[in-house]
Amino acid sequence: MDVIAEFDLAIGMSVDEVRASGPDEEFASPYENGPRFIFADDRSFTSEDDPQPQQVSVIVDADDDAGVVTIAYQYASKL
Repeated sequence: MDVIAEFDLAIGMSVDEVRASGPDEEFASPYENGPRFIFADDRSFTSEDDPQPQQVSVIVDADDDAGVVTIAYQYASKL
């Protein structure tokens, strides 16, 4: 799989800059002192015929003070 930059995200950008990029979801990060953002949540899908996700969403964890600390491409569960 080729990984390309999307949504103009970068390590160190501020929480406000991430919000301005238009994430689909925002909630408290389980790992950082700040929010977690989900981009392209519609790409993390499964079906009864194929339970494995076919594409991945972009998950961003940010620290309120340090800004973006991780950008991950992975399946974003709605559970």
